[in-house]
Amino acid sequence: MSTIIGLASISDHGLKRQVVTQRLLESVIEGRLEEGTRLRVEHLSDQLGVSVTPIRESLVELAGIGMVELRPNRGAMLRPFGPQQLREIYDLRRILESEATRYACGRIPQPELDELNRELTRLVAARRSVVWIKETRNFDSRLHELIANHCGNERLANEIRRYRILFSALRDVRYERRESRADYRDMNENQEHLAIVKALSANKPDLAAAAMATHLVSAAKALEAEVFPPKKRPAKEKV
Repeated sequence: MSTIIGLASISDHGLKRQVVTQRLLESVIEGRLEEGTRLRVEHLSDQLGVSVTPIRESLVELAGIGMVELRPNRGAMLRPFGPQQLREIYDLRRILESEATRYACGRIPQPELDELNRELTRLVAARRSVVWIKETRNFDSRLHELIANHCGNERLANEIRRYRILFSALRDVRYERRESRADYRDMNENQEHLAIVKALSANKPDLAAAAMATHLVSAAKALEAEVFPPKKRPAKEKV
């Protein structure tokens, strides 16, 4: 793992911890850190160019979302991360955010929903490009955060926020891989987002929750195919 350029210059302690957590998650998702790897605080501090405090706090945060195991006198150990764990993560996300979407019906100001509808309609029709994928990624963050903030259930919102950095890391890996290949052919996020916003605008809780569930099931399948592509069988030798 290379040093995070510029991280040491970040003065905000919470932001520094967040960046450390994000980079560790990306290393796990990309396969640079494997199951069972022991995460030594001092070693990570040297690699990342930060003090041990944000490293320790980051490891506690990762333990809270099930990515590492904190063992007495042995430090932190990476837990398994594969297709099964990815499915479980998105099952949890679907349960949490579908209900948050249901509760958010009637709570988000209509002018804000109208603005989202206009932006999404533009994105659906726009030419797909690097700019398009960045706008789509930003809109994804904005919509999910808006729903959590307006669900009216603080405990549910906090639980969604607790996992947000993991969800964001998973999403960013997928988007960055697609961006590097300029491959946007089967990315339907904006249409799925538009279905959610229309259901919220119509104040139809069940329809909104179902649209969010459909979106997250689709996202999980696409992410699994991107992060854990099926292994090609070796070609049979000709006799």
